[in-house]
Amino acid sequence: MEHLPTPRAVEPEVVEPEIVGFEPRPSLWKRIAGRVGLSLFVGVLGLGLCVLGAVLTLTVVGAAIGIPLVLFGLGLILIAALLLIGGGQMRTITFRVGR
Repeated sequence: MEHLPTPRAVEPEVVEPEIVGFEPRPSLWKRIAGRVGLSLFVGVLGLGLCVLGAVLTLTVVGAAIGIPLVLFGLGLILIAALLLIGGGQMRTITFRVGR
């Protein structure tokens, strides 16, 4: 009888406010600058992939790699445009590490 499970106290599922942290929202201009910066980065990356793919398609062997790179680059440019003009509310997620 010594090894029977002991009763456990049920702990409430509550998140303490110190752990979550209530930080003020960034200003509208910071959020817009973040969205523009991210879309600019993704757009330049997509443009670079398109140029690299176009250069690779000059050879027959490189066309197998170049054509998918061009298509992927065009997809990234489309995603960058959608990020820039994206609809809906701009949400901000803040990650905090430790204390």
